Amino acid sequence: MALIEKVKLKPIAADISSLALNRLFHQIDQDDEAPNHLMVQVDLQTVNVYIFENNLPVFMRHLIMDIKRDNWNHSLTSDSYSHLIITGKNQRFATL
Repeated sequence: MALIEKVKLKPIAADISSLALNRLFHQIDQDDEAPNHLMVQVDLQTVNVYIFENNLPVFMRHLIMDIKRDNWNHSLTSDSYSHLIITGKNQRFATL
């Protein structure tokens, strides 16, 4: 918020990411024959699940994963692809 005030912008609205993604989805795909859908947003330590019926949100859940941020390792490959790896005690759990 401080950055917005510093550059003298006056916000008139704030949006939830799932609703913004839902609007973008429908703006890109104008087909309303499938108005029901599920969105899953996976971040480093959280998972957000959204269910939309008839283009309206009916279920939203924010889940916190039991993963310490310090266990994430980040690397770039020679072809500039980014890799995130979660590790535990001598074990690799996931690669994104």
